[in-house]
Amino acid sequence: MNRYTRRTLAAYLASATISLSPGIDASMLPQMEAFPLDLVEDMLDEVADADTPEEEKIRTLATIATDKRAEVRVRICEILAGILEEDDIEMVRPILEQLAVDADPAVRAELHRSVASAMMHTSVVNRTRMAADLALSDSEPLRLMLISALKEDFFCLGVTSVVAHLAEDDNPRIRRAVVEVSSVRMSENPVYFQRILKSLLADRNATVRLAAKRALRSLRSRNYSWIT
Repeated sequence: MNRYTRRTLAAYLASATISLSPGIDASMLPQMEAFPLDLVEDMLDEVADADTPEEEKIRTLATIATDKRAEVRVRICEILAGILEEDDIEMVRPILEQLAVDADPAVRAELHRSVASAMMHTSVVNRTRMAADLALSDSEPLRLMLISALKEDFFCLGVTSVVAHLAEDDNPRIRRAVVEVSSVRMSENPVYFQRILKSLLADRNATVRLAAKRALRSLRSRNYSWIT
């Protein structure tokens, strides 16, 4: 790994985030994937270090996220989990929106896992704020990412209101996921979640209606025989 390659990578990142290093022509800089994978991974490890200033960290991640190698973008998703645990989601929203529609399903899956992990390990206040922010997002992929994360076992203040809001989402995939979340979280607020499921029995999408019907039937056969 020669000095020029490392210097060129540093210049590339600087040109895209802060300023171009002296003596380097921006038009001559290669694309991210031209750099050796181990060099990019080393750079990501440095960026993930707790001592890296948050704004610099996010700017650098946004640039490296243009790398066409899926393994690089997967690593970025892992780093985002740590950032989301500590900081306002607004800081990384552009990267989240970019990776949420990534062409590689492995990247999207890792992003979903990272957001769920961040919500599980952050403070209750930050988790509540994150849930509300994503639920109200104009981005369907981000709303889908949230409802997927809510399937995990963690306390979220106001989760019933968030799920009820997403039960009216325009995207049937999100409403279908609401069925799963309502079933998983039924014990937290049985009356409210069964009300959400019952409302989806009249959903305009046949797949959502069927999922709600099956979920209620399954719940009745378990510990919720009182559900009518």
